[in-house]
Amino acid sequence: MSSTWSPLLARLSHLLIERLHGRIILWPQNPLVIVPDSEPEPDIVLLGYRDDFYRHALPGPDDVALLIEVANTSLRYDRHVKGPLYAEAGVRDYWIVDLEGEAVEVSRQPQAGRFHHNVRVARGDALSPLAFRDTPLAVADILG
Repeated sequence: MSSTWSPLLARLSHLLIERLHGRIILWPQNPLVIVPDSEPEPDIVLLGYRDDFYRHALPGPDDVALLIEVANTSLRYDRHVKGPLYAEAGVRDYWIVDLEGEAVEVSRQPQAGRFHHNVRVARGDALSPLAFRDTPLAVADILG
């Protein structure tokens, strides 16, 4: 993790926990069982809340409320390698925080290994996680 990412990930994690307290489990940079023989470690995953906190089994795509990758130099990889992998697994809400472009790319509606709904949300706008539409987040707060 680069020195740029560490403060951003800490700030973003804090923002998400503060706004979604008691509704999610934050799973930062931990393995996620996506497809057989694939356990990527996304920068941030918001999991649906469970009393056992996923102690007995790693979470899978059905447990993911929101998956976030932070892209400084990895934007192309996050879009063209990780994105199709997450879509194939059925992750419903995938965000790429594009630090250089100062925007958040939102990908939804996974089908046949790709997302069919893709939107780029710029600084000055807000967006909500699909699972928590009642909780808008300002892109400026995400980017810092």
